[in-house]
This record gives sequence, C-alpha cells and structure tokens, in this order.
Amino acid sequence: MAKKKTVTRTIYKKQSGLPDEEVAYRLVKMYFEDVARTSLKRKVDLGEIVNAYFYALQRVSDREKELKAIQRVVEEEQVEMATETKEQLIPEPSKEDKE
Repeated sequence: MAKKKTVTRTIYKKQSGLPDEEVAYRLVKMYFEDVARTSLKRKVDLGEIVNAYFYALQRVSDREKELKAIQRVVEEEQVEMATETKEQLIPEPSKEDKE
C-alpha cells in the first residue's frame, strides 16, 4: 500500500501589515495550484476564480469574529468542566450493568 504524499504550506503567518486581500489571494492561489489541478475538473473559468477570491477574502475578514465566538464556546466548556463532579464525569456502573 503506497503512502500518500502530504504537502504543507504556510499561507498565513500573523504579520503586521499583511492585508486581508493578500491573504485571500494566497489562499486562492494555493487552492488552484495544489488542489484544483489534481481534481477531475480541468477547466476553470474566471467567475470561479473571482468567487473563490471574494469567498476567501470574506472568511479572512471575519476571522476575528469567528475566533471570538470559538473562544467564548471554549471558555463556557472550561467553566462547565470545572464544576463537574467525578460522578458526572465517570458515572458508576449500575447494578444491572454488572450482572
């Protein structure tokens, strides 16, 4: 069984001064260079490229809002986990389960 080759690229490093447009451009470029060219679809039109760029730009622009939402959920989970008792985390098996 042959192993699949995995290629990893760093697209976005948190740098001051790197505009969202540049990040979106790099995402779309990487997608069409590495992902789309290996797919079955051989023809890509300009509309698909423009749509991909604006989609990536919107996601990059909204990253702070998404990160805050994720952080809020994580904090809520941490509070919930801190108040759970051992019995809630690891329930004792019932007598019926033992038989």
